[in-house]
Amino acid sequence: MVRRMRRALRQTRDTLLGALLVVVMALFRLLPLRAALAVAGGLAGAVAPWLGRPWRLAERHLAIALPALTLPRRRAIARAAFANVGRSFAEIAKFPSLRADLDRYVSAEGIDHLRAELAQGKGLLAITGHIGNWELLAAYCAAIGLPVDVIGRRPNNALLGRLLVAVRARGGVTTIFRDSPHAGRAILKTLRANRILALLIDQDTRGPRVFVPFFGRLAATPSGVAALALRTGASVVAIFIARRPEGGHVIRALPPFPAVDPRRDDVEVLTASYTAVIEAHIRQHPDEWVWWHRRWRRRPAASAVTPPIP
Repeated sequence: MVRRMRRALRQTRDTLLGALLVVVMALFRLLPLRAALAVAGGLAGAVAPWLGRPWRLAERHLAIALPALTLPRRRAIARAAFANVGRSFAEIAKFPSLRADLDRYVSAEGIDHLRAELAQGKGLLAITGHIGNWELLAAYCAAIGLPVDVIGRRPNNALLGRLLVAVRARGGVTTIFRDSPHAGRAILKTLRANRILALLIDQDTRGPRVFVPFFGRLAATPSGVAALALRTGASVVAIFIARRPEGGHVIRALPPFPAVDPRRDDVEVLTASYTAVIEAHIRQHPDEWVWWHRRWRRRPAASAVTPPIP
C-alpha cells in the first residue's frame, strides 16, 4: 500500500513538473533570446544552492575531481553549471527562432571529420557528454544536413519524454530509447543506413558497462560504443559544444579515433580512451558539466581502494 502511494505521488509530481516545463518553455518563446538566456541562467544559478541533494552532490564531486581549487572557486563552478542548464533550456525553447540565424549563433570546427567518416559508408559513432548544450549540438548537426539519431534513457516523466522527442524531431533529430525492446535493431539500422549515432557516455547508466578512470577514480561507464565499433567497424568521433565568451557556441569535432582491430583491441581499453577525451574537455569547461550526477556511485566488485560515493 505504501509503495503504491509513493508511486502515485511520484507520478503526480512528475506530471505537474512536466506541465510546468511546457508552460515555462512557452513563456521563454515569447521573450527575446538575450532576455530568455538572462532569466533562465540567472534563476538557475540563484536557486542552485537551495536545491538540496543536487547542490550537495555538485560540491562533493567538484571536491573529488578538482581538489586543487579553492572552495569558493568550486562553488562558483557549480553555480555556473546550473546556470548553463538553465540557459540551455531557454535555447531549446527558442530553437525555432534560433534556427534562422544558426550560422551566426553557432560556429563549427572539424565538421569535415564527420563527413569524411560517413563517406566510408559504415555509419558513424559520435560521442560526447552532458556538457554545454548537447541538445543544440545534435540539432545543429541535423540543421547542416548530417543525419543524426541520438540514443538515451527514457525520462521517468512521460510528458517530458514526449516533449523531448518532439523537440528533437522538430530539429531533425531522431531519438532511440535504449530501454526500448527494439533499440538494438534500431541502432544497427542507423549505422547500416550510414547515419550518425550520437551517444553521451559520461554517466553511470543501466546496461553494459566497464570501469575506467575518470578524474582519478574508476567509474562505471557505458561500453556500447566500443562494442559497436568492434562489431561494425564504424568510426568513432568525439564532438563537443562550448559557450563562446561573446555569446553563442562553438562546436568542435575532433579527428576520429584510430580504427579498431577486433584482434587487438578490447572494450575496456577503448572505453577508457573515449572517456579520457571527455574528461579533458570537462577540465577545459568545468562550468558546463552536470556535476550533480552520481558518476562514481558504483565501485568494481573486487575493488576496495576507495569507498562508494553516495
